[in-house]
Amino acid sequence: MIVDFICQSNFGRSEGGRETWAYQFLPALLARRKDVLLRVYGQRRPEQPDTTEALRAAAAPHADRLRSHFLPATQGRWPLPIAMIRAFVAHKRRETQPAADVTIAAGSVIELLALLASRRARRTFRVLWLRGIWFNEKADRVPRPLHGLLRRLEIAVLRRAHLVLANGDDIAAHYGAYGIPVTVIKNAVDLARWEMPAPRLVEPVQVAFIGRLTPEKGILDFLAIARAMRDTPDRDRFVFRVMGFGREEEATRAAVERGDVVWTGPVAYDEMPAVLRDVDVCAAFTFAAAVGGGGGTSNAMLEQMAAGRVMLAWDNAIFRQWLDGNNAFLVPQGDVAAAVDALRAIADDRQVAMARAKAGSARVADFGVPRMMERFDAVLAPAMAARR
Repeated sequence: MIVDFICQSNFGRSEGGRETWAYQFLPALLARRKDVLLRVYGQRRPEQPDTTEALRAAAAPHADRLRSHFLPATQGRWPLPIAMIRAFVAHKRRETQPAADVTIAAGSVIELLALLASRRARRTFRVLWLRGIWFNEKADRVPRPLHGLLRRLEIAVLRRAHLVLANGDDIAAHYGAYGIPVTVIKNAVDLARWEMPAPRLVEPVQVAFIGRLTPEKGILDFLAIARAMRDTPDRDRFVFRVMGFGREEEATRAAVERGDVVWTGPVAYDEMPAVLRDVDVCAAFTFAAAVGGGGGTSNAMLEQMAAGRVMLAWDNAIFRQWLDGNNAFLVPQGDVAAAVDALRAIADDRQVAMARAKAGSARVADFGVPRMMERFDAVLAPAMAARR
C-alpha cells in the first residue's frame, strides 16, 4: 500500500504541535503496517534546515519505506500556502511513481486543497486530519466582509474528503455544525519521555509559557499577567519564563526590557525534558474564538501534564477536553486578574497544587502512541471499505 502524507511543514522537531504529532504518527504507521510505502510531502523555505535525516532517523528501522519530498517555498509573489499547493501540483505532474492508495492531508483545508488541485493525486482515498480550526485561526487577518465567503469555501472543500479526523472534540463540534462528520482521535504523548520528578514549587515559583508567540496562543495575555504581578506585593514570588518564537517577538522583547519576563527563545526538542524539570507551572492559553482563536488538543499541554507540571489554563472548550478543577487551575478566558489570583493560590497552597498536577499526569496516562494507532486503524479500514 502506498500512503502519501501532505503537511505544510518543514518537519523541524521543535517547530510545534503538528511536528511533534507527525514524529509520533509516521514512524508508528511504518512500524505497524509492514506493507506501507510512505511518501511525505512537506514545505521548506530557503533559510530552513534540511530535516530529511531527522525523519529517517525517527522512522528507523523502517526508513527504507519512507520517501520525503520538500517542496520549495519563498515568501514573495505567492503566500506560502499557495506556494505549497502550486509546488505539490507541479511535483505530482512530474512524478513517475504509482498513485497513492491513501493520502493523508494533515493540518487544515490548505493540505486538502493541494491534494484536490492535483488531478493525479486526488485519485486516492482522501483523509483529512485536522489539527485546528483553520478559519478561526486566520479570521483576524482577513477583512471582515470576506469572512462569510471564506467560511463557505472552507466547508465546501472539506466536504471533498472521504474521511475527516480531528485531534479534539471542539473541532468535531465546530465542523459537525456544518454537517461534516468528524471522527476524533486524541493526540498521543510519549509517556516515558516525560517521566520526571514532581515540581518543587518553592519560591520564586517558575511559571512558563511554551509555544508559538501569537495572540491566539495567548502570549499577550501571559505578558499582561506577568506585568500585573509585578505591580503587586507578590512580584518576587514568581518568575515568568517565555519559550518560543512567533509574531509577537517584539512585544515579548519589550516585556523582557521591562523586567517582566525571561525569554529564552525556542527550545530544542531534545532539551525540552531537562528544561521542563525546572518549571513549576505551565500556561495553556490558546483562545477558543470564532475570530483569532484556535482549536484541537495541544501536544505541549499533554507533555506538560505527563511531566506532572501544574497547569494554569483558560476555562474553554479546548482545554475542558482534558482539564477540570481537579487536575488544573482554570480561569475565565482572557481574565488576567483571575490568572493572577490563581497563581497566588498555587504559591499559597503547595499541597493542593501538587495534588492537581498529579491528577493531570494520571489523566493522560492512557494516551500513549499505541492507543492512537489502534484508533486510526479501527477508523480507516471501515471507511475505505465503505468507499469500494
